[in-house]
Amino acid sequence: MPWESAITGVKDLISEFIVDEDKKNQINYQIQELEFGLRENLLKTTTTPKVDAVVKLMIATKDVVIPMLRPVGAACMTAFGMYCHAKGISMETATQVIMDGAFPAWGASRHVAKKDELKVKKSRKSSWDTEDEF
Repeated sequence: MPWESAITGVKDLISEFIVDEDKKNQINYQIQELEFGLRENLLKTTTTPKVDAVVKLMIATKDVVIPMLRPVGAACMTAFGMYCHAKGISMETATQVIMDGAFPAWGASRHVAKKDELKVKKSRKSSWDTEDEF
């Protein structure tokens, strides 16, 4: 969407110039609310049926299709590598290794990314989010 580059620029400036983590999180939360509000207004706005359909397809493409390209592509590469094994199609060794390991490598990288996201989420919890025993 056109406004996303401006929002990304604002987020970059915030992370560069604001030192206080609580203030940075508050501003990022407000930016996220603004972004969701813009998306909701886009989906609620009605014009011609064709324009509404294109807008909804653009949002669905960004939110659903694009994030699925990497895992689906990796699965297709691995499936093609297995097909080549089964049919006896010869490839260079390096190509065969890349084909066979594409999907497991994606799974491993996703696992590491999830662990990193969880660490960041845990580190950002404030003292209000944790329950202390007295």
